[in-house]
Amino acid sequence: MSGQPRFLERCYPYIHEFILKPNGMLDIFAHLWWSEETCDVPYKYGGDGGWKHQRISPQAPETFRKLYEPKGLCIEPPRKWSLLSASPSAMEGLRSQAASEEDPSCDRLVSNSISMWNSIYKANLLRKEYEWANHIRYDWIIRIRTDLEIYTPVVCAELAAGTFYFSDIGQPEQFVCDWLNVSTGSQMDAASSLWYDFEKLLETHYSAATGEKFSNEHMLRHKLTDAGIPTQGVKWRVTLPRF
Repeated sequence: MSGQPRFLERCYPYIHEFILKPNGMLDIFAHLWWSEETCDVPYKYGGDGGWKHQRISPQAPETFRKLYEPKGLCIEPPRKWSLLSASPSAMEGLRSQAASEEDPSCDRLVSNSISMWNSIYKANLLRKEYEWANHIRYDWIIRIRTDLEIYTPVVCAELAAGTFYFSDIGQPEQFVCDWLNVSTGSQMDAASSLWYDFEKLLETHYSAATGEKFSNEHMLRHKLTDAGIPTQGVKWRVTLPRF
């Protein structure tokens, strides 16, 4: 699990019933972005559903520990990132699709995306360190965000190893939804290493010359394709909180 600890108590029953229980309960490893300062500010701007009015609970770390009893947990204060070394063409490509009028330079879009992949990488690293330290290897890895609402069971035993599974929410073929992913450890290693390849992918696919629209889902598709990993969408019924 990774990212900001959003809607923990609201979404835990869904995650417990349709992800944890069907797989005999699971060992949890998580990296979370949280600090007391972030509890008083919006964690998202734009989009539908009044996101900018939502706040992260001051009790989020304790709530997460109580609900999930993680084997490994790292909590860090949110960070702002910049790509000073990115080419002018890449930055021009990003600015041409500014996330909103509140973010005319796309600085927030880039920083949030880097934070997302950094958090995914660190959560996966906690899992790998635990495997190495305890001389075990997990057959399946499920990666989710804390604010996932799911209504159909995910059963790893029903899946075929060798494929990177993702929740099919009706997006175009060039997208791989990052809300819920299931794969073997080596495939999740490859996907989480996008953190290292972020700038290379940005330069290759999202410069002003390519005209491709930047998104995390699109970037993940490129990463998995470059790594030669087959993908398959599954019609798991998933959504995010709405209000």
